[in-house]
Amino acid sequence: MKSKFYLATVLIACLFMVSSCKKNIVKQTTSNSVTLDASSKTEWTYFSFATKSVVNIKPNGIKDVPEGTNWDIAFLRTSARVNCGVSGKGKGGVMMTDFENIEDLKSLPTGEFVVDVLGTHVGMPNIEGVPMNEVLSKWAVLNTSSMPPTVTLSPKVFVIRCADGVTYAKIKFLGYTNDEGGRFYPTFDIVYPFK
Repeated sequence: MKSKFYLATVLIACLFMVSSCKKNIVKQTTSNSVTLDASSKTEWTYFSFATKSVVNIKPNGIKDVPEGTNWDIAFLRTSARVNCGVSGKGKGGVMMTDFENIEDLKSLPTGEFVVDVLGTHVGMPNIEGVPMNEVLSKWAVLNTSSMPPTVTLSPKVFVIRCADGVTYAKIKFLGYTNDEGGRFYPTFDIVYPFK
C-alpha cells in the first residue's frame, strides 16, 4: 500500500514539473519556429538554442542578472537580452542584418556583434537601468503614444552569437501574438547552428 501511495505521489509531482516547465513555450509550430510567452510584466523568458527550450532562471526579476551560460536569449514583453555583457556571463552578442528573408542569409555576416548594456525597458512605467540588448530589443517596437499601444515587428533577420561564443543562430520574427490574440508572444523562425 505504501509503495502505491509513493508511486502516485511521484507521478503527480512529475506531471506538475512537466507542465510548469513548458509554461513559457506556447507552441512549436514547426521544427524551426517557436512561440514564447514573454507577457509577464516582471519576469524574463529565457531560451536556449541548443535545447530549443525555455530555461528556468531564479531569481528572475526585471533587473536580475542570471549566473549560468545555459541560456542564449531572453524576452520581457518587447525588451530582449542576450547572454553577454551586463546581462550574463556568456560570450553572446547580436547583429541585425539587412536581410528580410531568412533563407537569403547564407553565411555569417561580417561586422560587430553588439553586447548587452543597461537600457530602458519600455512599459508603463518605463524602467531604467535594465540589462538588455539594444539591437535585439528592436525585434518589436512598442508605441505607447496611443491607446491601446501598438507593436511593429522588425522585418530584419537577426544573427545571435550564442552564450558559448562559438555557435550561432539566425532568427526571423514572425509575430508577437498568440492564437487567442494575447500580446508579447514572440514567434520566430530559427536556423541553428548557423555557419
